[in-house]
Amino acid sequence: MNFKDGEIRWNEVYHVSEDRYQVAVEIQLKKGDVLMTKDGTIGKLLYVKEIPYPGKATLNSHLLVYRPIGNSYEPLYLYYNLSSPFFKNHIELNKSGTTFFGISQEAVSKYKIQFLPPKQNKLPLPLP
Repeated sequence: MNFKDGEIRWNEVYHVSEDRYQVAVEIQLKKGDVLMTKDGTIGKLLYVKEIPYPGKATLNSHLLVYRPIGNSYEPLYLYYNLSSPFFKNHIELNKSGTTFFGISQEAVSKYKIQFLPPKQNKLPLPLP
């Protein structure tokens, strides 16, 4: 509920203690993460451009985080791909529940991305 117009409303988010933050390193946010709501309003997306002072944030259980392994792709490309009608259709076909809908991490992982370009750390190839 703290996503609006593709931004996090940092001043409205719930805060956790430093001890709780340190417990789960795998869900600590990083600049460039792509977040998606997985319960209730499924599929709201956010690209983490920055994390305000003190530069620490973590996920709650209603979010999924997408992060490239080994810097293998450009996360912003994934954000735009997941914003497509194809992914929205995938969500509709795979959501579960009767009054409060959700989607599992497993169902999301079955979405096939046609092409995920490598991160631009080389000179671009010339066009044919």
